[in-house]
Amino acid sequence: MISNKDTILETGDLKEKLLLCIKRNAMCTQKKYAAQLVISLPTVKRLFAKLQKDKLLVREGTNRKGYWKIVEK
Repeated sequence: MISNKDTILETGDLKEKLLLCIKRNAMCTQKKYAAQLVISLPTVKRLFAKLQKDKLLVREGTNRKGYWKIVEK
């Protein structure tokens, strides 16, 4: 059985892995990030929403031609 603490750590690891993928190629789609990380698209969408809510990630440009920008604190 996985405890909540383990789940939180796994989610944190996923966020770090996602941020690393974004640093490597900020113009990918969420679908491509999901494939790279071998996780579901809804999970990637949830992580993106969380990162945007925490103001760690912003979208620059249009939805089609834009890119993701990691906000350094």
